[in-house]
Amino acid sequence: PSHARSSWRVFWHATRPWTRARRGHASPHRCRSRRNVRVRMSLSTTAERWKNYGNTLGNFGRNGFLNARKIRYRFWWILRLLVVAVIAFALVGGWGWVERSYIYPYGYRSYIETSADAYRADPYLIAAVIKHESKFQPRAKSDGGALGLMQLMPQTAAWIARQMDEPFTEDYLYDPALNIRYGVWYLAELERGFGGNDILALAAYNAGRGNVRDWMERFHWNEQFDEIEAIPYPETRLYVRRVLEDRQQYKRLYDE
Repeated sequence: PSHARSSWRVFWHATRPWTRARRGHASPHRCRSRRNVRVRMSLSTTAERWKNYGNTLGNFGRNGFLNARKIRYRFWWILRLLVVAVIAFALVGGWGWVERSYIYPYGYRSYIETSADAYRADPYLIAAVIKHESKFQPRAKSDGGALGLMQLMPQTAAWIARQMDEPFTEDYLYDPALNIRYGVWYLAELERGFGGNDILALAAYNAGRGNVRDWMERFHWNEQFDEIEAIPYPETRLYVRRVLEDRQQYKRLYDE
């Protein structure tokens, strides 16, 4: 029938490529063409990137060896200059300056030497004690309540003041001159009480005179005792060893 032929023509015409193209749909030929263009562009871009990468590698191959030689040359020159600077620093006494300024400072030296002369004590031993007790900080205060440069307990300082017939308040311990004078007097008193034995005197300064007397009775020590490792308290043992070692360093640096 005529209406059937007409419907078939309409369907056939609507499904033709050019008809879809006219209605806003891409032709299959055009789709393939655009796809081919994109593929060619992608290949071209990839080839360009590989070319640039090859140029980079080529430049590295040509210049990398020279750059490595320059870096190595500069490194060895810097190393030589550093060695020369260290040697010159040592020759002019630079390391001694570092030791005096930062490792073994000798602050309040006049107070230490004046009190040491007055009570016949070793000034280098006093300096080593202060280094370990407070690091030369006059406002130092321990968790246990010890105060000042030589970390004296207020009760001990009050007893020292009574022995010296002087007035005393706790704030006096923050005065460097008084703290050093009391600390040197007390250490000299311990030295006399233990027959001039530095090990026993330092152990008593750190752990208390009563503890040291108890150790002497318990372990049959005498005033010739010299076995630091036999001290029962690890903290006191380490304290005595380090103070005696630092006394030697102070003597080496400041015995003029």
